[in-house]
Amino acid sequence: MNLKWPLILVGKIMLLVLCFSCVTTRAQDSPAISAPDCSPENLDPDIRVSTSHDNSQAVRTKLRNVSGHACYLRGELATNFMTVKSGAPITLNPVRSCYNCGPDGKSRWSEPLLLENNHIAHQAFTWANRRISGEIPCVQVNLLELFLNSKMLVLFQTQNPILAVCSQVEVSPFLLGAETDDTNSGASEEDKGAKMLKLTADADAYYVGQRIRLRLEIEEPDGGEPSVERECSLLFERMRSPEGLTRLDQVASAWDSDCKVTSSTILSSKRVITLDVNSGHNNRWGGVGEHTIEFIDIDNSHGNEWLPKVTSNMLYLHIADPSTIKRTWGKLVDGLAADVTIDRNSYELGKDIPLHLAVENFSASVPIYGASPVFNPCEVLEVQVRDSAGQLVSGNHPQPCMGGGPSGAWRYPSGKLIPLEWSLGPLGKLPTHSGVYSVVAIWEPSQGTDYSCEFCQVTDDDIAKSKRYDVRSNVVTFSIQGKHD
Repeated sequence: MNLKWPLILVGKIMLLVLCFSCVTTRAQDSPAISAPDCSPENLDPDIRVSTSHDNSQAVRTKLRNVSGHACYLRGELATNFMTVKSGAPITLNPVRSCYNCGPDGKSRWSEPLLLENNHIAHQAFTWANRRISGEIPCVQVNLLELFLNSKMLVLFQTQNPILAVCSQVEVSPFLLGAETDDTNSGASEEDKGAKMLKLTADADAYYVGQRIRLRLEIEEPDGGEPSVERECSLLFERMRSPEGLTRLDQVASAWDSDCKVTSSTILSSKRVITLDVNSGHNNRWGGVGEHTIEFIDIDNSHGNEWLPKVTSNMLYLHIADPSTIKRTWGKLVDGLAADVTIDRNSYELGKDIPLHLAVENFSASVPIYGASPVFNPCEVLEVQVRDSAGQLVSGNHPQPCMGGGPSGAWRYPSGKLIPLEWSLGPLGKLPTHSGVYSVVAIWEPSQGTDYSCEFCQVTDDDIAKSKRYDVRSNVVTFSIQGKHD
């Protein structure tokens, strides 16, 4: 009997088994799932700042995958430890880091972490908060930036420095699950029941450039008369943009916050306080798309920690491009026109009225100069409000206009829509009585001589000698209804 072919067949089978074993072993060594790297828009981050009794301080990040698919976290989040002082440039502090630091004090490589959808990973940054002999001088930090794949993931800013970095920063690898050392969360069940935050806005959709005010209602045990300092100083605004950037800004640290107590009442031994707060739109955050906002009250029992205590409901604000507004232009004057658009025809007494303004050089035959909509937006237009008798409404505590920049005249290019978002309240032209009113915008640009520059240095004499245009928008009528009308 010839055994050659059966032996060959057995040999080939054994070889296939061995090869299958090799493939299986290699598959276990390499990533089991093909998935992209995580990007900021894939993650919803959270942070904690804690201080230990061993003179160490830590920032602990928690990252939830909200992308709808799995993704990989690799290496460490890049950091910027900065110091911001009023009237001074931002200081970027030279802080060294060691990722997955070994006994020899050197960074070590670690496997990428696969983060499934809706799962959580964490990474910790730890350092000494008191100077150690031979270590770097301590730096006081009140602005921390975290980057993922060169894109900003988190910006955390406090009024006063709460981070004292006195050594190199040791960075842990990404690990699955929430941070295990999370006992100091700052939010006990007693805290949650004792204090409540309710956040509201006048609308859920706004335009780029629009002023957005928020109302925060605080319900807490009666502790005497509220103060702006007490109520506003412990609040943080958490904003997440469509691109994945999450900002945590202390309300009291924002130069434009103008957080103020608008009412305070006592109901069943609890005090209900209402705050009016600037959202920070246009300066701290902006951009088209859906933004989420919530307010956080922190545990301030220790000055060098940041532990959320109570969190408000979440607002979803959609920011739209003002170029999408349907305009009703005023009369065309030598190719120039202006527009006023409002959201509705009737408003409640005391409520601010947004104005969606625009000017455009449609077809002027000469260069058109005027105030810059970027540097001096409040000088572009004059807004007039009149009552039913034709009397001007003015003088109701106008707020100073934020602007300023190089002197000169801006050239309005042909065919470019220039939107401006204002409201009657800050202009000091919000009616204080019920009735019917009208609003018009007046644009008075000048004839220029030079097409070559976008922002031209023009003297007052040049402007005085040049032709001025009187461009008036459409007239919009609206009514003010009193609370008992």
